[in-house]
Amino acid sequence: MSVGQIYRYFANKEAIIRAIVEQIVEQREQQIGAVHRNESVALIARHALSSLEEEVRDNHVLMLEIAAEATRNEAVLRIVQESDLRLRQFAAATYRRQEPDLSEADAMARAAMMAALLTGTAQLRALGVAHDAQSTRQLYQRILETALSWRS
Repeated sequence: MSVGQIYRYFANKEAIIRAIVEQIVEQREQQIGAVHRNESVALIARHALSSLEEEVRDNHVLMLEIAAEATRNEAVLRIVQESDLRLRQFAAATYRRQEPDLSEADAMARAAMMAALLTGTAQLRALGVAHDAQSTRQLYQRILETALSWRS
């Protein structure tokens, strides 16, 4: 497809970015939604880590590009902010289903921490920077288990 041809399907660059982000957000919601009540915290943490390996590298690269564009384009910044909020709210609601006594603030804080850890790791891997040693995986496992401990 030629560069100009894509604008037959999308009104502008921001519409293209919104479609890309929407697809990635839906994939991540499916991953988060795969958490089941009968799973142990350790198993949930392993799922979170494995999602980094299963996700397509191209998604991480695209999100890096979109984040860079968001630093200079207000419309793209709003798209990124909206998608981040949507994912954090979805994750927080999932956490609260796991532990109904968890406050909304605590659930959102856990979702924000998970997003920062997993997004940062994904971005480093996309750049070929992250270290994938067993000790790093074990440390991430402990961090995720602590963050996902429903009873604090």
